Amino acid sequence: MAKQQRKSAKKKTQIVLELLRGKPIEEVSRENQVTVADLSEWRDIFLKQGELGFRKHPENSKISEYERALGRLQMELELYKKKRELPATDTRQFVKMMIGKISESQNRPYPMRMILKISGLSSAAWYRRKPERSEKKRPGPKPLVTDETLLAEVKTEINESVFTGEGYEKIHKRMSARGIIAAPHRVNRVMRENNLLSPIRPKVNLAKNQHKGRIITELPNRMWGTDGKRFFTLNEGWCWLFSVIDHCNDEIITWHIAKIGNRFAAMEPVKMAVKTVFGSLDRDICKDTGLFLRSDHGSQYDSDDFQKELKFLNLSYSPAFVRSPQCNGIIERFHRTINEQVFDLCLFDSLEQAQSDIAEFMHNYNHVWILHRLGLKTPVEYRNFLEMKKENAA
Repeated sequence: MAKQQRKSAKKKTQIVLELLRGKPIEEVSRENQVTVADLSEWRDIFLKQGELGFRKHPENSKISEYERALGRLQMELELYKKKRELPATDTRQFVKMMIGKISESQNRPYPMRMILKISGLSSAAWYRRKPERSEKKRPGPKPLVTDETLLAEVKTEINESVFTGEGYEKIHKRMSARGIIAAPHRVNRVMRENNLLSPIRPKVNLAKNQHKGRIITELPNRMWGTDGKRFFTLNEGWCWLFSVIDHCNDEIITWHIAKIGNRFAAMEPVKMAVKTVFGSLDRDICKDTGLFLRSDHGSQYDSDDFQKELKFLNLSYSPAFVRSPQCNGIIERFHRTINEQVFDLCLFDSLEQAQSDIAEFMHNYNHVWILHRLGLKTPVEYRNFLEMKKENAA
């Protein structure tokens, strides 16, 4: 093994100066391959000899220069320590705190140039800063509802809502129904300034072959969408939710949960929806109704039993294109909603608990959940709106 070279006096001085500037002793030891014991000894000798030199030759100009250099190093070391002791502080705030402070070792104020050097801020950046301007008041008449009152009403609406992650337009709609008059952009601004906006943002579809067809119908009971969704319970493990949704107003007509998500479980909500809307499950009950059923190509829906049931009811089948979930986008968007509002927030002990919680959500979804494409109306409100429009036209 090669013998380690001895350090010269100049090299030792440079190493000791690094210590006096506040560099951690273990880091200096590692970089220079010197023990901590040697570093401590060199530092003590350096300081002791410097002190003795000041006492023996105060008239010597070089000793005076060394004294000033040592004093500067001690002041820098004090500033480094003060900076480390303070919590995470803004650079300008640290400079403001140190201006006018007296050094403990030198009994004089810290130089401004030294403070800026330790803080990492240049002189130009410090002296060129723009003066703080008073906030301009908004011209024009004052609103009836102040920002403070509006913020309190927004928080009340968020806390009392049965849903999570609603955006400012839905909050504004609900407040307007309660008589709180404020412009939508004000609600948006107040929620944004207080970090109350919905954390969920719609994702942009960047696929090359985007779906450009139209699956929304103008009237109810023209197209239904159905699909299955898995969820977890502690007792039964993975279970299934099957739903039927109307493509006109996004209303959940019927739904069914089961431990095993086979073709018979998938059939159940479809038969329930037919009986709810048309009153029976007789042969050809859906004939000449203009109704289509939309689903993906899951094994439940492609099975012979499922297709046989549709033929018995004379319910026209309109399967989605292969690998094109946009074709069944209405029920897929509902699954995202129930994921965010129920499955991502709740942990079910049993299938019975899931039945109760999902039933409550389905009722709130149809009667309380506001949809933008329906003109900020709930599915039931939009269905009633269409019925009233039809009666007035007649």
